[in-house]
Amino acid sequence: MNLLLSVLVRMRAQGRNLAHNPPLALAMLCALLTTLLIPTGAVSWRALLGLWLLLAIAKLAPAGATRHRRNRLVAKRLTSATAATPVLVPATRLHPGDLVLVEAGDLIPVDGEIIDGIATVDESAITGESACVLRESGGDTASVTAGTRVVSDHLIIEVAARPTMPPNRLLTPWERAIVRLSGIITLGAIATTAAVIGVALLHGVAPPPLVTLIVLPAALSPVIAGALIPALAVVALARLARGHLSARSRASIEMANEIKVLFLDKTGTVTVGNRCAVAFLPLPGIAERTLGEAAWMASIGDETPEGRSIRRLATERFGCDEEPRSADFTILPFSSRTRISGSDHRGEATRKGAVDAVLSHVDETDPSHVLTEAVQKIAKSGGTPLLVARGKQLLGLIRLEDQIKPDLRIRFDTLRQLGIRSVLLTGDNPLTAAAIAAEIGVDDFAAHATPQRKLDLIRAEQAKGSRVAMVGDGTDDAPALAQADIGLAVANAAPAAREAANMIGADGDPTRLIEAIEAGRRLVHGRRAVVAFSLAGIVTKAAVLLPPLFGLDGIVEARDVPQALATMVLFDSLGAVILAPLVRRGRTGPRIFAAVGLAWPAIALVLANLAHAAP
Repeated sequence: MNLLLSVLVRMRAQGRNLAHNPPLALAMLCALLTTLLIPTGAVSWRALLGLWLLLAIAKLAPAGATRHRRNRLVAKRLTSATAATPVLVPATRLHPGDLVLVEAGDLIPVDGEIIDGIATVDESAITGESACVLRESGGDTASVTAGTRVVSDHLIIEVAARPTMPPNRLLTPWERAIVRLSGIITLGAIATTAAVIGVALLHGVAPPPLVTLIVLPAALSPVIAGALIPALAVVALARLARGHLSARSRASIEMANEIKVLFLDKTGTVTVGNRCAVAFLPLPGIAERTLGEAAWMASIGDETPEGRSIRRLATERFGCDEEPRSADFTILPFSSRTRISGSDHRGEATRKGAVDAVLSHVDETDPSHVLTEAVQKIAKSGGTPLLVARGKQLLGLIRLEDQIKPDLRIRFDTLRQLGIRSVLLTGDNPLTAAAIAAEIGVDDFAAHATPQRKLDLIRAEQAKGSRVAMVGDGTDDAPALAQADIGLAVANAAPAAREAANMIGADGDPTRLIEAIEAGRRLVHGRRAVVAFSLAGIVTKAAVLLPPLFGLDGIVEARDVPQALATMVLFDSLGAVILAPLVRRGRTGPRIFAAVGLAWPAIALVLANLAHAAP
């Protein structure tokens, strides 16, 4: 009973796929009818072999493209919880209830429940949190998620659900256009075959052989396109995976081919994301140690990454590592409202924070020219200045820098060569934004970019008719990611950003759009090449086969049509085998494939005549 249900489900799925592929559906029907006729003679067998080869190519091409991707994730399956040696199997062959061993450094291949072991797990790919979490059997921490990584120790996991590939079955606009065109041509091929029969009956002559009438509509429909085009989308997804990208839909891959403007969030996208203290810059008359010790005292209550980096730098430079413990020592935690942190010790207040906030705290309305120049110099060079004061005295500045991710300038040069304008979006002031934009090599920037302004900038470009991509990682980037034609969330992006994006990067490179564009262009070029080859071949086959079938003079005589038809169908299958690797590369133009498609049936006919004439 279970076997019968499985067969019915598979037949239903195949029928649903064939509904989106009229030429392949017709080819399958023609192959089945030809097989049932139990053909005799070389001509019939040649036609039958050609049809089944085309169907086999249509089945194997997508499978071959996905096999590498599916088998990349290998699982260590155990026969029991006490088994000593695991068996290596592709993760897609796991079933609910199977036991899997996951050791330090391994990716967890499936969603499941821990039945033995305790380990730290890196879940940053799912949650965006860099800190590892502890997972162990029993309780609320026993569930694990596919795609996360075991950092230490090992776990034995019971599979909760069988891993599956993303369905990705929704047709893109390009694919819908191909389905409509191929459907029209397929109906035309059937109508042409009916017309051949009608003309024969009208003139009172015997119609062509039954095998010819069955195979003819398949020969005049774009079966090669129907066989190879589905595989191209799978190849594009595999190419994205090699470029450390995954796409939620094939439409986003096609869209990448049309991108003209790329917007990038700064913090966490083109930068590491945490500003770090790199230097203490004392004002004239103040020792650097005095400034460093005051900065350390003022940062005791600052638990932001910036505050911790200031304490770390002061400790490395001046050995500041012990806070006062007297009764009159109080800590002022950092507040995003005041933008200040500090401490009070023996009646002396030490403060650190944003320049304008500290100036306001010490009632300094007219800062010195030296301080103003120092602040501007830090901002112009891409850093962030923080001001330190003790009592009413200004001591100096702390320079914070957000580290730029490496090798971005070369990647942005590549984007520029592809005709894509890049725009940096940042909440920094214009001076800092301009410095960072110049350092990484983007074409433009927008300072003081709030979430609403990011959204407005994207909509403005779309209103001009441009396709827009957005790269981000934060929750505040989610509206812009959702609005853009392509939203790319980098690794460790917040859950809201990952949900809004239609592409996910497996690493932190914000320029992975280059790989998406390459995959999109190869996909579009490959489809055009396949369609050109298939349609050109139909034109040649129609010009050769139809005139004698309608009683007109042509290249071949009516009695030779069955042999010519069978040879052309067989050559179509050979052409599909040769065409497949060339199309995957996606570099050859459609015009070349169209020229080859026009000549291919003629070559088949010449070779068939030579073979027939040979003694």
